[in-house]
Order: sequence, then structure tokens, then C-alpha cells
Amino acid sequence: MRLRGTYIVDCLIKNKIPTKKELLNLIKKISGSLKAYEGYSRVKNNEKEKNELPTEESARLYNYLIKKINEQEKWAKTKS
Repeated sequence: MRLRGTYIVDCLIKNKIPTKKELLNLIKKISGSLKAYEGYSRVKNNEKEKNELPTEESARLYNYLIKKINEQEKWAKTKS
């Protein structure tokens, strides 16, 4: 899950300890539900996949990721 990676990098930048609870809160805040995380967990645990993530939620997550990755790249350039 790319969101987990960007969340961890953001925590490192802000000198915070990443937690699953905060990650879940972030996912819910961005997409409105935890369906994306539940789908990720099923795949991670080799369980049966379900196609239940609404397009609107996936679009909100995608747009957030693009924005956050761009912010992190700009931050990294200032540190080099």
C-alpha cells in the first residue's frame, strides 16, 4: 500500500512515530471509509479478493498520494 509508505515517510520528516491507528484515521479521513485498508489486508493475508472499493474513494486516495509524493520530493530536494 503506497499510502502506508508515504505516511511513514511523512512521520520521519515530522519526527513522529508511525502507528497503525493514525494510518487508519488518515485513510478514513481521505476516503471516507476503511474499505481500501480492508482490501489491502485481505490481499496481504492471501485471502479472497473482493471488488468493493468505490471509484470515488480510490480516486481520493490516488489524488492524495500524488500530492503527498510531490510534497515529499520537494522536501527531499531541499535537504540534498
